[in-house]
Amino acid sequence: MGDFVSELRQSVQKLRGVNVDLNLNSQPTHLLEILLSVSSTLRSSSHEREADALQDVHEHCLAKPDFGGLGYAPGQQLDETQQAEVLFLVSSYLEALNSQDRYGSPTKPLDTRPGGRRSMTLAEKIFAAHDVQRRGEVKPGDVIRVDVDWVMASELSWSGMDKTYQALGKPGIFRNDRFWLAGDHVVDPRIKGHPRIKPLVEAAETARQIFKLTEFQGFNYTISEATIDPGMVEHVSLTFGHSAY
Repeated sequence: MGDFVSELRQSVQKLRGVNVDLNLNSQPTHLLEILLSVSSTLRSSSHEREADALQDVHEHCLAKPDFGGLGYAPGQQLDETQQAEVLFLVSSYLEALNSQDRYGSPTKPLDTRPGGRRSMTLAEKIFAAHDVQRRGEVKPGDVIRVDVDWVMASELSWSGMDKTYQALGKPGIFRNDRFWLAGDHVVDPRIKGHPRIKPLVEAAETARQIFKLTEFQGFNYTISEATIDPGMVEHVSLTFGHSAY
């Protein structure tokens, strides 16, 4: 328990430069309760973002695996492997704050339509809202640079993207909390150990560790692509993907 508290403190100090003062004589007895206690301490000392990050880690731990969580129970005694997983999430969520700070808040959309601008389609409006120059208009034939909201890859596409990443000198990624690496294309529990599949699994797991991904759900839990018959659903959530390169 003491090692967990010490490493938790070190993470907050190293990644965010914040000292956490805990009363060790009255600390909770369960690791997940410790997260909430540290979160409360951070909040009382006006470190709201760090407090929210640890709160998010707590929720991540309790969420069911089918929803991207670890599936731990409140008050559950965690073994060393599980403790290490919690500490990894702590470092990932705190690093996400650094990532947000580096890239800053996205430029706000225009409040009013530029004079004389033609009506635009939904797709054009989305691209116009992400246009780096914020000209307020996108029309057929335009070449624009856009801000990225999320980067998405499957374990299959990442194997190719990783080669490019290495060739570029490992420049880092956009944001570790906005990179969704979905292990759902060729990975299957029945063939996970196949010589052609195993490297894909290892590459994805390595990326998770190096980039400290907060949105990695493992393998066979996600659906990054699907064919939908519009006549069979009442509404569809529209998501625009973006390749990293």
